[in-house]
Amino acid sequence: MAQNFTVKNAQYGFRVKSNQQRGGTAENIWIKNLQINSLSEAVVELDTYYERRNTFYANFPPTFQNINIEDLNCKNTVNSISIYGLKEQPLAINNFNLKNINIMKARSGMEMSNVQNVTLENIKIMPKYGPTYDIEDSQHVTVSNSGCENPNIDCFYLAGKNLQDIQLNNDGVAQIKKDVIFGVGVDKTQVKMSE
Repeated sequence: MAQNFTVKNAQYGFRVKSNQQRGGTAENIWIKNLQINSLSEAVVELDTYYERRNTFYANFPPTFQNINIEDLNCKNTVNSISIYGLKEQPLAINNFNLKNINIMKARSGMEMSNVQNVTLENIKIMPKYGPTYDIEDSQHVTVSNSGCENPNIDCFYLAGKNLQDIQLNNDGVAQIKKDVIFGVGVDKTQVKMSE
């Protein structure tokens, strides 16, 4: 567990990277009470396709699991949160939880693809460009009390034929229903919205 620390100026707040050539496991990580001033890249990045343009396919898939980040504040960043799991291995990123996250200024919102068992609770992101949440080909994702801070961009973009069990729970669910954009291949019955 890492807790109660401050980052003044850096590239990333928290980053884990690998690919199918490197493999490896990152698990049971707890981060709490992180204060960030300015980042040149991203607040959180989990990337199982790191340097994918320069590597050939190998059969050593990485696994990132049981990662929990809570009480994080960031004043300024380029990218908010990027989570890229493996299409070939659905559990490459599994059990990822964010709670009480406040990103005050960012160029882009959250991007998430090919992940399972994700909980987003009380997330506030103010991206310049949208959508605020881009969720693709992911399963068992629950978003609670996390809306869209920038009224000028789309809130949720949901895409992919493998998108399953997406729960959008919020006090302002009427606003969320208006702000959900469905991409190609989505089975809309897999998306539940409730107050």
